[in-house]
Amino acid sequence: MCRSENYVPSLTENFKEAVSDPYFVDKTIFLKEYMDRGFRHPATLITRPRGFGKTLTLSMVKTFFEKTEEDTSVYFKDLAIWNCGEKYTSEQGKYPVVYVDLTDLACETYEEMWEGFTEKMSAEFLRHTELSVEGAIDEDWLRDYEEVVEKKAEFPQESVELLTRLLCVRYKVRSIILVDGFEVPLLAGLKHGYYKKAYEFFRHVYSSSMKGNEFSKTGLILGEFYTVLADDFSGFNNVSVDTLASRDYADGFGFTEDDVRGLLKRHGAGDKFDEVKNWYGGYFTENRDDKFVELFNPDSVIRYLKNGCRAECYRDEFYESEALDRVFRDGVHGKYVLDSLLKEGSDWATIRDSSRFGDFKESYIPYVQLLFMSGYLTRVESPAFDVHYFEIKIPNAEIREIFDRKAKTYHYYA
Repeated sequence: MCRSENYVPSLTENFKEAVSDPYFVDKTIFLKEYMDRGFRHPATLITRPRGFGKTLTLSMVKTFFEKTEEDTSVYFKDLAIWNCGEKYTSEQGKYPVVYVDLTDLACETYEEMWEGFTEKMSAEFLRHTELSVEGAIDEDWLRDYEEVVEKKAEFPQESVELLTRLLCVRYKVRSIILVDGFEVPLLAGLKHGYYKKAYEFFRHVYSSSMKGNEFSKTGLILGEFYTVLADDFSGFNNVSVDTLASRDYADGFGFTEDDVRGLLKRHGAGDKFDEVKNWYGGYFTENRDDKFVELFNPDSVIRYLKNGCRAECYRDEFYESEALDRVFRDGVHGKYVLDSLLKEGSDWATIRDSSRFGDFKESYIPYVQLLFMSGYLTRVESPAFDVHYFEIKIPNAEIREIFDRKAKTYHYYA
């Protein structure tokens, strides 16, 4: 049974705070994997469902790589990455970092999105106050810096590339670019009718900063799902994409079985594993050793512990994305998906790395892909003849409850 105690596990997304939390799970081996793979590409885009620790991971990456006056190695010396050898530890604290947070850029109008992005870049430029010190950069560069800070830049889409340029001039080292919430402004654009403008805007952002940018070492972009950059965003077709249908970073996000068993034991709830597995596990991916890895939703597991080991749905309305509403709203193809999952229990479908928003009226496959990327479905296996063809199903009791609740809202069972 759960231990009765006053301690409340935190849900912080700040790595420096999380690392001292008794419920912290060491995922720093992701840093080694990223250096081995991600450093070979101009940009890596990784998608995982909400609650799988994407923002905390980016905070970890930022803390590890960023060149600062603070000795940030202290946060890592007792963790797995520090046992990986000098090849990896020598990269710690070595690079300027540009951090772009899009997680709250779900605006109702394109103008609000433009203004919000401009404000975010102003704040990021101000975070690098060393650039404004007299003599750090020449006067022409300083004027460009001040235009972004004062939110007067004519083309804010180019501000990410500009900041990497200025930081390279200052430090003689190329920057690492981090982006959180990749899909948020695009999905808001789809919902509110300015999707084409939004994707043109961000095509400019990504192509200028991560394709052929000599001042950027690499970029890491995290989001819930991939909305087709390679084809639609022709200026950004060099991205390496990793999803739950891929084989890299298999256990870099989400809790593994060992992670969960360790957490439950520390919390005096070792006998609760089967319940946690039934409610919050069931997400499967495959690693490079051809082994299936079961993942658990970290956010829900921690909330379960925080709530005295009470099994219930912790993915509240905040987590119910446009993906699920779209399936219930949109006609015959959405109904086919629901019939397969809610009545038959599973289905077989082709799962690719990306979803095309324009294809929803043509096939049920985009619905399945969107639900899969958003964590409402999981894969089971794929036949030998097609590595993209999976049996898919609802992963656990938590997601089943969300489906049932949404079905009642839309009178699906009527």
